[in-house]
Amino acid sequence: VPIQVVQTSIFIELALGPRPVMARFMLDTSSPFNMVDVNWAKAQGAVLAPGQAGAAAPRVTLGQARWGPMDYGELLAVPVEMRMPEGCQGTLSLEFLRNLDLELDVAFESAKAAVVKDPTAPLAFDTAGLLQIPLQVYHSSVQGMPLQLLSAPLQIRRQGVDSTAAAPCTAVFDFANVSACNEAAATQLGLQEAEYCPETLELRTPTGMSQVVRQADLSMVIGNGEEGPVIRDRS
Repeated sequence: VPIQVVQTSIFIELALGPRPVMARFMLDTSSPFNMVDVNWAKAQGAVLAPGQAGAAAPRVTLGQARWGPMDYGELLAVPVEMRMPEGCQGTLSLEFLRNLDLELDVAFESAKAAVVKDPTAPLAFDTAGLLQIPLQVYHSSVQGMPLQLLSAPLQIRRQGVDSTAAAPCTAVFDFANVSACNEAAATQLGLQEAEYCPETLELRTPTGMSQVVRQADLSMVIGNGEEGPVIRDRS
């Protein structure tokens, strides 16, 4: 199935409903649920999904969804009034992704996807050569609503420095953001002024908020399986 990569974000197009209407969504694993622009949803005649009356974040049904040649099934989303990423009708969270076996190829802007019908069945595509990283659920909240994020153990290291100079932490997988560490990790690494890149990076959220951050070339060791870290020295 096709994907589109723009800077640090991944976008997909879905055909929705019996008379398919194309809609563009951004994958956002830091969102507590699928979201759709309220005015666009009204224009499509979206109605409240069964059992959603009285819910804290009621979902509407956008009909049966098709991603490229793959039938996904019914897509539910919460109508919201907020600024969406340019050209998007909504965002898709883990609520969308947890129903899929998914292999993303960011470099070639494509993906392999299959709807999970039996979690115990073998994957629908070849995983030879791929590394398995045990994932954990990181419990957080946003505006008082529970939020589940995928995470894994991570060590951040300075380039060319012995592995003893590492900052162990928990990495959260956020499909709608840059790779970043907090100030505490940078302090633990003992980064020197000369190790920062001269260029800064301005991050902008879909709502228009911005933050300027500094960049440095770092390495990481990700995952912590039975035999130790899974991916080593990936900068």
